[in-house]
Amino acid sequence: MGAGFRSVGVQELALTDERSGVGIRDGGTGMGSDVTAADMAACMSRGYEAQQLAARVDLCLGRVEKVLGGFREIQLLDWQSPAGQAYRNSVALQEAALGRTRVRLEDALSSVRRHAQAVGASAGNPAGRY
Repeated sequence: MGAGFRSVGVQELALTDERSGVGIRDGGTGMGSDVTAADMAACMSRGYEAQQLAARVDLCLGRVEKVLGGFREIQLLDWQSPAGQAYRNSVALQEAALGRTRVRLEDALSSVRRHAQAVGASAGNPAGRY
């Protein structure tokens, strides 16, 4: 897969092409390569930010699941009065709306994860810099 890297921080960024053994270190360029350490650091930073965003979306998804569970518990209660039944119906409508939101969050999470992978894959590819 092209270039592999070991990151200990921006100061010690090291890249090595697995096939040729040519390396790039500390902002220098190696044998005709136009990928610099600064380019890699910026790309890795964007990849890290995308991974952080995915974690936040995943956290939101977990919260939505908890609320949906609460809605389901409310609906299981035995509502005798007309007001109680109306409340349960209202909760059912909210559950349906939040369920649609959960689907959208799942789609967003998968998109953000794909984006993070694309940023990571473009890190060692001079033509695919982000």
